Amino acid sequence: MHTPEREGVEAEGPPGAEVDDDKLAELLRALAELPGVRCRRGEPLARHNALRVGGPADLWCVVDDPATLPAVWAAASKAGVPSSIDYPLSDRLIKAGGIGGLVIRPGHSFEQVSVVEGEDGPRLELGACAPFARAAGLGGTWGALGTWPGTPGSWLGGPRWALLADFADAIVIQRGKTVSVLPWADGEPPPEPGPRGVLRAVRLRAPLSLRLHRPPPPAGALFAPMPKVPGGINGLLRGAGVLGSRLRAWRLEANGAVSQHGGGAAEDLLLFAKAIRARVHAVHGLEPEPYPPLVGRNPIRRAVRTKKVS
Repeated sequence: MHTPEREGVEAEGPPGAEVDDDKLAELLRALAELPGVRCRRGEPLARHNALRVGGPADLWCVVDDPATLPAVWAAASKAGVPSSIDYPLSDRLIKAGGIGGLVIRPGHSFEQVSVVEGEDGPRLELGACAPFARAAGLGGTWGALGTWPGTPGSWLGGPRWALLADFADAIVIQRGKTVSVLPWADGEPPPEPGPRGVLRAVRLRAPLSLRLHRPPPPAGALFAPMPKVPGGINGLLRGAGVLGSRLRAWRLEANGAVSQHGGGAAEDLLLFAKAIRARVHAVHGLEPEPYPPLVGRNPIRRAVRTKKVS
């Protein structure tokens, strides 16, 4: 499955610091011939993630029809351009140099919300790119899911994903032109969809009550949850006296999330997280793990060409 890398803070993005412009131009021409595909060069990725930070994608491509994805990957492979999937509202940190190669945003078909019948009752089928907040309009116990941040795709591979095990019934996978529904057993990890499988939707049972006993971290959470620690991560931050502190454009809010006050960079936020970890360790003897993974490349500095004056 194409997922954001979640292994550690310094997770690598797509390979290559810089992709040849000729290869990108070749790929752009090929993608222009595919239906339901919209591309832009140099798209700022800060527009598309929860923390509103990050440099550009070499080539940004919205793919509305899941059946077109194999042709998109084939074109990228033929052109020698690395590719990756980007689900909306993810908490990942993107470096100022952005992400090299082709960044694919699943489009319209991945944003659908519907109620389907299951063996023992209705199931909410939430598209991989549909915000959980859209469940609020369904009312009843479904409405409780409307407080969750992000989208199912943005949770994929991260600590929030495990929270779905309490309610998940199945995941819907697009592999080539085939759609498969893979059952998700109670309390178990999600089924493995195999190579070239893309999350299309997740099917959820209705919660038993309006109160969710394991709420997910808020959007923009700076540190991973610590459920085994009394008071959790917020208790540690409160006890260390760091809630409300600021560094440059970033502020640590009372709920443990960070907010940006204009012009913040991922590198600044990592420095902020390092200082907070040091403070928490000095007070409690514990070091919380930073939550958002860091992906992408450092800023690309191009040589300036000057004309010789005779």
